[in-house]
Amino acid sequence: MEIGDTIKLIPKTRHGKNRVHQHGDIAEVIGIKESMFSVKTPDGDWRWIDRWNDSDEHFSWKIMKKSEELS
Repeated sequence: MEIGDTIKLIPKTRHGKNRVHQHGDIAEVIGIKESMFSVKTPDGDWRWIDRWNDSDEHFSWKIMKKSEELS
């Protein structure tokens, strides 16, 4: 994962589902720390997500390929 990558957020909880409903499921990586990364949605909402996919309480995620971003 690198800054500028596009990810798809996959909600796991009601909180996650509400955030996806409000802000969408596509986000851009804007910051990376050892155990988490920060993302920003197109409407300007941002949040920290646990970097290891199974450890975040509210979201799973996957890195989008360039061809998926255009769809």
